[in-house]
Amino acid sequence: MKKSNVYFYIIMGIIAPMNNISKQPLRASSKSMTKYWWTLAAGAILITLGIIFLTVGKKGTITMQIPLMQTTIYIDQKDKRVTTKENESVEVKLSPSTHNIIVSRNGYYPWTKNVSVPRGKTVPLFPIFVPLNSSGQIITTNDPEYVKIKNSITGDKTPTKSAPLVSQDKTVSIWLEGGEIMAKVAATETEAEKTFSVVAPQSPIRNVDFYKDRSDSVIFSTEKAVYVIEVEAEGTQNFMPLFMGEAPAFKKVDANSMYVADGATLMQVII
Repeated sequence: MKKSNVYFYIIMGIIAPMNNISKQPLRASSKSMTKYWWTLAAGAILITLGIIFLTVGKKGTITMQIPLMQTTIYIDQKDKRVTTKENESVEVKLSPSTHNIIVSRNGYYPWTKNVSVPRGKTVPLFPIFVPLNSSGQIITTNDPEYVKIKNSITGDKTPTKSAPLVSQDKTVSIWLEGGEIMAKVAATETEAEKTFSVVAPQSPIRNVDFYKDRSDSVIFSTEKAVYVIEVEAEGTQNFMPLFMGEAPAFKKVDANSMYVADGATLMQVII
């Protein structure tokens, strides 16, 4: 039976007895008045049960894969979940509306997102974990690789529109154009291909690359820092410093580290 039909019969079940009572003479007896109030009470209960029945199954779902244990997830600043193991899958049922999600862990910048959760749909979220304090190893001039590493940073060419940098999963391309980072996101089953500006700082960008092996966030250096920023701005565009210095330039080594040259200092930094 369809829910709309159920709702119809619930309402009719309330109206019918009330209609019969209303047709009785005004000089109602105590017995008929008691029946009248019992009918009202039953009607209120039926309406409540009907609303509950009709709303069951109408929630949406958010999912996350959290790499670090002891990560706290806040939902609308009320509900709180804490992961108990590494690479934990988190699934939360939510009402069909916009919800604020905050993912926080000691030693990392908090990640936040305002996400619209459709009725009966699943929305995957991909929090970014950026350390509050960068760590790594200084590479001294005595290291036989010192000159080679430093030259690889200073000689690193930034991507252009004709020769963009493509994410590992081949879904996003990024390049520098007119002092800003541009991105092209490939078409999906539900969305057409789109090209847009990720960020346009006032100072020149020295380097840009994808953060770790992700396609939804990039790292770039400008002024006195190396930053991480999400590619798309929808629902809050998270923006966090990864390394602070004087005028750092970098070259990503792999998904977990990068070389940073800052003046006379050369180091390998964990990301």
